[in-house]
Amino acid sequence: MSNTSLTPISPTKLARLEAAQQRRRGPVLLADVSGSMDLQDTMGGLRRIDHLAQLMGHLLSRTRLQALIAFETTPIHIPLAGAIQLPRPSGSTHLGLALGDVLQLSPTPTRCIVLCDGEVTDRETALANAALLRPMPIDAFFVGDDNDRRAQAFLQSLVDAAGPGGSYAKHTLGDHYRIAEDIILRLTHDARR
Repeated sequence: MSNTSLTPISPTKLARLEAAQQRRRGPVLLADVSGSMDLQDTMGGLRRIDHLAQLMGHLLSRTRLQALIAFETTPIHIPLAGAIQLPRPSGSTHLGLALGDVLQLSPTPTRCIVLCDGEVTDRETALANAALLRPMPIDAFFVGDDNDRRAQAFLQSLVDAAGPGGSYAKHTLGDHYRIAEDIILRLTHDARR
């Protein structure tokens, strides 16, 4: 039987470890890559997913995320090193499962950003998991069909179910630069608090 003793961590080393963990803490972005994102219903002839890829490129060149989770039938954690490759659009829109993955992240993200066309398959699970994220706010960006009032109302409900300080915005996905700038503005404002 070996005799090992534990050496306590010095306050300086503990402070450095805590600071490093805080630096890793940041927002998480959930990106809809379900089958409906393959639609070509925006100006310029691009599919929704193509606009989303352009948005991600601009956003990630200007800000830092703790995590990027693409979601369809299952959540897909996208590595944030090197070029970001979004999966091909497929499956249904299980936002609730993706929000469940956010609940498991450590450290706890500062906020959750959702880019979605609102055609969510598991609405009840999504609302329940949004409520479990409290006090973390959700910023939901609707990027679907302008006439889909039900989808828009759902995303507003998602924001309301989560912590205070979240927001809802409706954008045309074709204007990916504007969406990215809106997200950056919200993240910058949140960091100043």
